[in-house]
Amino acid sequence: MISTFIIVLPLLLSPGPANLVTFALAARFGFARVLSFQLGIIVVYFIVAFLLGLVTHQLAAFAPYGLAVIRVMGGLFIVYLGVRLAYRTRRNPRRAGIPDTLDTGTN
Repeated sequence: MISTFIIVLPLLLSPGPANLVTFALAARFGFARVLSFQLGIIVVYFIVAFLLGLVTHQLAAFAPYGLAVIRVMGGLFIVYLGVRLAYRTRRNPRRAGIPDTLDTGTN
């Protein structure tokens, strides 16, 4: 259980949509009024993480090869994202934040 919290904590604190909304709401309404919103996000996140861990544990107990399938699929997905990102930056360098060498800065 502690290993789950060690993995979930950085994910919970990383900048994502929920945290960005929390920061925006805190800037607008104040920190105290946003605490219940942030507490709700934290509780739901831990419930989802717990359920995913429970399902993964049950999968490992029921079908040990299932975890190997999940690992391979996860690795293939990461490779797919990397290839997609590589082709995206080559096609449209301005979108990737790469300056165009022929751009003179004039209209």
